[in-house]
Amino acid sequence: MIFILGCVGKTNKESRQFENLVETTALSKDGKELITYSRIFYVFESKREHLFDEKGFFISENNKSDDLAESIVRSGVRSVVGKYNLDSLLTFDKMQLGREMEDFVRSMEIENVNSDFDIRFNAILVERINLRKKP
Repeated sequence: MIFILGCVGKTNKESRQFENLVETTALSKDGKELITYSRIFYVFESKREHLFDEKGFFISENNKSDDLAESIVRSGVRSVVGKYNLDSLLTFDKMQLGREMEDFVRSMEIENVNSDFDIRFNAILVERINLRKKP
């Protein structure tokens, strides 16, 4: 499960910079269910004008940068977390984990000459990793 809370910063007519807090459930290498909290920073760029209004929000509801970024980040978090056992993850340098997640998501960045948009990830900061408590 992933939750995104965010804000938007205006960069120009065709692009917007976003910051979101992402909560992702993932399995460690030893099968432990973890909740990872990460802050992501990315730029959503449109190849056409007037995709965003003056507040930085999409004019067309069919264009949702959060949905696109969410699926890429979810894959990155699960891929990196799945490489390590619980003990390693809880003691591992969070900056290094974030860099590994950045490498993964950058390899999946959306670049398509036939598409109206691109997503560029600037940073992923792992804030904390918790063992999921079973009800």
